[in-house]
Amino acid sequence: MHTLRLKRNWDTQKPQILGPVRTLPLELPAIDDLFQVPGTELYVFYCPTSGTIELWHIGWGRRVGAPIDVSTNIFDISSGEDLPGKFSMALLACDNFDNFDSS
Repeated sequence: MHTLRLKRNWDTQKPQILGPVRTLPLELPAIDDLFQVPGTELYVFYCPTSGTIELWHIGWGRRVGAPIDVSTNIFDISSGEDLPGKFSMALLACDNFDNFDSS
């Protein structure tokens, strides 16, 4: 029933916000939202100042697991592969511009 109500809402000319809107303070410095894991409340955030990505459960308002070191420079992100029970994505990143060949 919830899915049908949501679909009807999105199909209208001017969809309306249904239900309460929650805001949560995240204890991260300047961050970029890389993506949301489909069908979950999980979000992957990127912190360019520390060069880490973090998985957050927005419903709980906290990080899940430890930060993962990647790079201070992310140039591109894949659209992701959604398989049953798994979600994969790729990052194009480089720490040293001197060794980066964009050709």
